[in-house]
Amino acid sequence: MKRPVKRLPPYVMLLLDILLAGVILCVFAYFHHIRMLWGPGDATQAPVMTFAPPATSTPTGAVTPESTEHTHNWTAVETIDATCTEEGYTRYRCSVCGEESIDDRQAPLGHLHTERQGVLEATDESEGYTGDLVCTDCGAVLEQGQKTPATNHQNLRLINEKASTCTEQGYSGDWYCDDCEKIVTYGSPLPLAEHTYREKSVTPATCTKEGFTTYACAVCGAEKTGDVTPKTAHTQGKDGRCTACGLMLLDTSGEFGASFPTVFLQDSERLTLTGDDAIRAYAQAQGLSLPDDAMIDARAGDATLPAKTDGKYIALYRSHDIFLTILKVNTRLYFPGTGKSYTVQYYLYDIYIRNIDNLFTAYTTGSRVPMEDLMAEAEAEGADIVAAVNGDYMGNLNHALVCERNGYALRLPLRVESDVCVLYYDGTVETLTPAQYNRDAIAAKNPYQIWNFGPALIDENGKAVEEYSHDSYDNNIIDSRHPRTSFGYYEPGHYNFLVVDGRSDDSQGVRILQLAWLQEMYGAKAAYNMDGGDSTQAWYQDSTLRVDEDRGDDQRKLFDIICIGEVSP
Repeated sequence: MKRPVKRLPPYVMLLLDILLAGVILCVFAYFHHIRMLWGPGDATQAPVMTFAPPATSTPTGAVTPESTEHTHNWTAVETIDATCTEEGYTRYRCSVCGEESIDDRQAPLGHLHTERQGVLEATDESEGYTGDLVCTDCGAVLEQGQKTPATNHQNLRLINEKASTCTEQGYSGDWYCDDCEKIVTYGSPLPLAEHTYREKSVTPATCTKEGFTTYACAVCGAEKTGDVTPKTAHTQGKDGRCTACGLMLLDTSGEFGASFPTVFLQDSERLTLTGDDAIRAYAQAQGLSLPDDAMIDARAGDATLPAKTDGKYIALYRSHDIFLTILKVNTRLYFPGTGKSYTVQYYLYDIYIRNIDNLFTAYTTGSRVPMEDLMAEAEAEGADIVAAVNGDYMGNLNHALVCERNGYALRLPLRVESDVCVLYYDGTVETLTPAQYNRDAIAAKNPYQIWNFGPALIDENGKAVEEYSHDSYDNNIIDSRHPRTSFGYYEPGHYNFLVVDGRSDDSQGVRILQLAWLQEMYGAKAAYNMDGGDSTQAWYQDSTLRVDEDRGDDQRKLFDIICIGEVSP
């Protein structure tokens, strides 16, 4: 007879079911949280890896002891006082490169204090000596004495005497006594005579060498130099180098300072200009080059970029570490795919930075916030933001799989599904397709920012990319006209933001291909499309340049922005 199976009370069964469901949910949440180790991640994941500039590398533009392109920092290392016969001087050494220079010269003092030494009076039985003329400061014998005969000789006369020249010794002469009919005191050789110098030539001082006068002896031709004049000051040319010797006179400090020595100010001052005429005049007077809407005119034969444009500079900012201009362009763009043209307005930020830290991102790993809140948080941490645009919408986990901000790898998966843009600490930029993406290779090159929206706009030859993968990007992103934000790269330390307005009376937006054409036209070596549409937002100092007109005060909130700003060392 089988024993009846005891069943648990219904309320116990319910509690067990709830407990089991909780365990399953926790396991699922755990693996969902760490799945970025091999696949897409979560915007709130804590940093998993931090990158920083190589500790042993020398930043681009830093002065090394072998470099001559710097302003010397002289320190006195030895001072020699002038003597009777030798000049005095101070020897200086550059604390940067070790080069030495002589300056603060003092002429020889001359023999200021002399006396006769070794004087001996003649007697009837012995010779005398007139004594040597000696400098009591340096001990040099300035004039040799002569022997004098004994006083018992009365009829004396000097014979065999001979004057010295600068090449042949003379002779003091012998004393001959007529009574004795013999030489009673023999003389001695005389020192060579001083050269008879006359001025031969004058070598003027330069910024690298002291000047001097060359003298030649009228008798023997022997030469000497004297009357040294100090080096002249360097004369700075428009390129920042000395026009005579080529020495770089400007501040080349920072990672990219040596590449653009004339672009940045040399001190802590900041200059802000507005107005097209004022900005163009200032740039011309300072020898600064500006990207110009005339570039469009140069391609007037291309129907995609008509010649009729209205480009005006609206801002210029210049400091010790940043040079930035903003060109506002209104034009009509023709698209061959439709055979139509339409109005477009865009802003070109041309950006130079002295250090990579002058370009940084402000972001949140929580919920999206207004652009102003992201800027306020960055400034609360010590940054002084000059300009900012939206980023790549890093919280969109369906698209932005890889994410790095300011050297912190928030998500670094093994694979991605769309183009990636990497800004490295050395200032270089590369864009990668999903097939080219290699997490370890990127990490080995020390990344600073990694964006994952795209697509990339410029190919390896500097030409606009004209075919895009529809596996990564749908037709709306590629083929529809939208407001757009893009990031362009020229060379380390030189970048651009190109922001196109759209959905307004002044501008109807652009397609991805047209955005790529614009970046190619302005010479970008690499360029990348950031998030667009209502996310397209652009700011400069206290002015908002581009937001969506229809949204009013309720602009789309953002996860991240790209900033140009002053930062503490």
